[in-house]
Amino acid sequence: MVYPLGMIGIGIGLAYLAAFAAGGLLLRCGFPLPSSSGRIGRIDGLRGLLALSVMMHHFVIWMQATRLGGSWERPTVLFLENLGGGSVSIFFMITGFLFHRVALEGFHVSRMAALWVGRFFRLTPMVAASVVATCLIILWTQDYSIRPETVFTPLFSWVAALGQPPLLGHADSGRIDAYVLWSLKYEWAFYLFGLPLMAIAYDLLRGKAPNATLPLALIFGSLAMARLAALDWLAFPPLFAMGMLASEATKLEKARIWSSSRGGMLAASACLLAALACAPKPYGTPWDFLLGLFFASVACGNDVFGILRRRALLALGECSYGIYLFHGVILFVLFDFGAPALAALDTASLPLLLPLVAIVVVALTAATFIVIEKPGVAFGRAIIASFSSATPAMSEDKAIG
Repeated sequence: MVYPLGMIGIGIGLAYLAAFAAGGLLLRCGFPLPSSSGRIGRIDGLRGLLALSVMMHHFVIWMQATRLGGSWERPTVLFLENLGGGSVSIFFMITGFLFHRVALEGFHVSRMAALWVGRFFRLTPMVAASVVATCLIILWTQDYSIRPETVFTPLFSWVAALGQPPLLGHADSGRIDAYVLWSLKYEWAFYLFGLPLMAIAYDLLRGKAPNATLPLALIFGSLAMARLAALDWLAFPPLFAMGMLASEATKLEKARIWSSSRGGMLAASACLLAALACAPKPYGTPWDFLLGLFFASVACGNDVFGILRRRALLALGECSYGIYLFHGVILFVLFDFGAPALAALDTASLPLLLPLVAIVVVALTAATFIVIEKPGVAFGRAIIASFSSATPAMSEDKAIG
C-alpha cells in the first residue's frame, strides 16, 4: 500500500485545529467545564488530544480498507499505527495515575465498592448508548438476524466490555465502532482486581518499602512473566504501573521543576515522537517507557508550552470518552453509507475530510456528555452518597481505557 502521507499529515494537522476551534465554540455556547478543584488541567487537555489521535488512526484504517487495496488492519506506517495504540497506552497510564492514591490508602471494602459504583455509572451508560447506535446502524443496513442467541448474549458482552461478538447476527459489527470496546476490558480488570490487590499489598508493606516499589515490581514482574508465557494481557499491567510511578514522581520537587522547564518539555516531546515513530507495535515494547516518561513529565507540570492548558482543549478533554466511543460510528457512516459520495474524491483528497469529521465528532460527543455522561456520573455520586461516606471525587476522575 502507498499512503498519501503528505495529505494525511495535512489532514491530521487541520483536524486538530478544527477540533480545537470546535472546543472554543463549545465554551462560548456555555459548555460546562469542571471545577479546577481536584483536577489536573494538563491531563484533561491531554485526554482530548489522545481521543482525537485514536480517531485519526481509525480514519487511516478506513482509507486503506476502502481505497488503498488493504484490509481492516494496522497501518504499516508505524507513526500512523502508534497514533492509536500509543494514545491508548497513555490512557491506561492516566488511569493508573488517577487511582494510585486509592491504592495508597489501603484496602477498604466500602471505599472499593463506592469506586466500583462510581466507575459503573461513569463508564457504562455511554457504552450502552454507543451499542444502541451500533444496533440502529445494523438495522438500517438490513443485514441482521434477531434471535435470542444473536441479541442477548452479544448485547451483554458489548455493554460489559467482555468482547464484541457479532451483534444482531451482523458478521462484522465491531467495525461499526472501530472495535474500541476492547480497552475497557482492561480498565475493568484494573478496577476490579488490580486496584484492590495493590491496595492490599500497600497495607502489607506500609512503612517497609518506598511507595514506588510496588509499581516497579508490577512492571518487571509482568516483563518476566511475558518471557515465560505468551499472554497478550501481560503487556498492559506495566502501563497502569507507569501511571502509578508518575503519581510518585509528582512528589519530587526536582521532577516538577525539570518537567516545567523548556528543556524538560523538549525532552518529553522527543520521547513521545520517538515512541510513535519507532515502536514496532503499540503495546509491550521498550518504547512504552518513552511514553511513560512523556506522561510522567505531563503529570509533573509539563503543559507542552501551554497547549495542554488551553480552555478549548479542556472542553475536548471533557468530551474525550465520547470521542473515543463514538468516532467509529461517524467514520462508518462516512465510509460505508457515504461511499457513493466519496467516490467522487480522489484518494489523496480523502484526508482533507478529517477536519469536518473532527467537528462532527466533537459536536456529537459534547451532546452525549451533557445528556448521558454527566447525568450518569451525578447519579453514581448520588448512589454513593446514599450508602457511603466515600469522597465524591472518586466518581469524577476520568479515564478512557
